[in-house]
Amino acid sequence: MSDKRWLHTVLILLVMGVLTAGLYYVLQMEQAQGNPSAQAANQHLAGPLVMQKSDLYKQRDKMQREYVKRIQGMGTATLLFTQPDAVFMDIVVPLMEENGLVGMVAFGLDFHPGMEGCISFEQWRRLEKAGWEICLLWDGKTQLPQWMEKMNRFMNLAHLPSSLSVYVPEGLLNDDLLVQARKMNLKALVHHGEDGNEQNRHTTIRENDVWLPASVAWHLDDTSEKVEALCVSGGSIVLEVKNEIMWDGGYRRLFRSMLEKLVNWQNEDQLRVVTLQNAIAYRQGVLQGSSALEEEMRNHLETLDIQIEAVDEQIQLLYDTQ
Repeated sequence: MSDKRWLHTVLILLVMGVLTAGLYYVLQMEQAQGNPSAQAANQHLAGPLVMQKSDLYKQRDKMQREYVKRIQGMGTATLLFTQPDAVFMDIVVPLMEENGLVGMVAFGLDFHPGMEGCISFEQWRRLEKAGWEICLLWDGKTQLPQWMEKMNRFMNLAHLPSSLSVYVPEGLLNDDLLVQARKMNLKALVHHGEDGNEQNRHTTIRENDVWLPASVAWHLDDTSEKVEALCVSGGSIVLEVKNEIMWDGGYRRLFRSMLEKLVNWQNEDQLRVVTLQNAIAYRQGVLQGSSALEEEMRNHLETLDIQIEAVDEQIQLLYDTQ
């Protein structure tokens, strides 16, 4: 072999050695640090899966919130007028009719249709036809059972519909009164927060038991906030309206504004503005359907959890193969 051919062969071997060493070094580095090209490819494939997983979590959270809202039901607000007199018929009722709302009026042994300062029987018939209800106005002096006996006797003689809803004067609700109410099968005792739960929750309504909705004055500064909170909590409230303040134009404007808010919440399916008996009927219906809804929610959430787990496994598999 000539010197030139020998030199040429040596150069080729040297180049091949350098290339082999370089390739070995690259392979060693990729093995130690992971394959950047494979890693990039896997990240590209994992991107849509990560987005899918995020969307499933959002779908799960939204579904759970919607089910919880359906299970607890909407809040209810009841307008109770404890002084239904001339101003009530001239000012309040037209405003209620204008907004498509009905409420309740309170009658007692010393304040009822036909008496001076109260609406007439004919005016009550008009309200009754429109869907209004009566709440009995307990005097707080006579024992409740004896008072109810006299009240029922009067209601029958006056051809007024019976009522199992009783307005309790402030500070008089206690355990003894509740025991008496249960014995008489009353449906509701309207109180003023004596049970420590000013926004009584619907879940406290049990079949064949006495409901204890709390009453607040409609015109207080924080009443609107309390009602708005019911849209989230699913609780109930009674808005007590005394009519003497309605002679004031400022209060009339405030009352109109409150009615507009109530209607807006009702139109947005956040609140029901109903009478007490309708509130009780609504809540009992919600409670009866809650078990089925809870089971339905669990099944749907379980299905989504399985999908999330499957997507998560695909993501993990991509990263494990890098």
